[in-house]
Amino acid sequence: MSDSLSLALTHILWLGGSVCSGKTTISEALAAKHGLRVYHCDRHEAEHVARGRPNRHPTLAASPALDIDEAWLLPSPERLAATSGQFHRERFELIIEDLLAMPSDRPILAEGYGLLPECVVPVIAETRRALWLISRPDFLTAMRDKRGMTIPALTSDPARAHSQIIARDILMAAALRQSVTSRGLTFFDVDGSVSLAEMTALVARHFGLA
Repeated sequence: MSDSLSLALTHILWLGGSVCSGKTTISEALAAKHGLRVYHCDRHEAEHVARGRPNRHPTLAASPALDIDEAWLLPSPERLAATSGQFHRERFELIIEDLLAMPSDRPILAEGYGLLPECVVPVIAETRRALWLISRPDFLTAMRDKRGMTIPALTSDPARAHSQIIARDILMAAALRQSVTSRGLTFFDVDGSVSLAEMTALVARHFGLA
């Protein structure tokens, strides 16, 4: 990424992390309190798949062709995690396009599961403008069960699909923790021991909003 792109994105705050870590709720609370715009990356996923170009985004382009069992039952959790990581790396270019098209008159808080450190680091001038929230395995599993999932019921083996997805999520959270740590970036563990209000305050403090 060029220096000019980093300069064009200096008004962006980046909040990544694993599933079930509170990213969306926290970002909306911070937006309401501090006048930020929020860009919810995950809400644009279907749009990004439609915009994907096969020569540049092969994983995005291939995803609509898979039936539900091919997507969630046949691959191992390790393969699911690897495919998901590649999917989000390909999406990042489209996320950048979206952010550049938004007004820059006030800070934008970009939040989402797919904001991987290897993608975010090249476009930030200061590491304090990025933060990751990473759920511990037991907390992630409990929250997945509490929130429920729609995908397993659509497969031919809902119980196995449920286990596959949780196993994938745990693998991805572990990989994310390693990636963030190896780059000297900041993350907060999410295990239920800190209230959502307290975590929101910690995130605000990290971004210099408090």
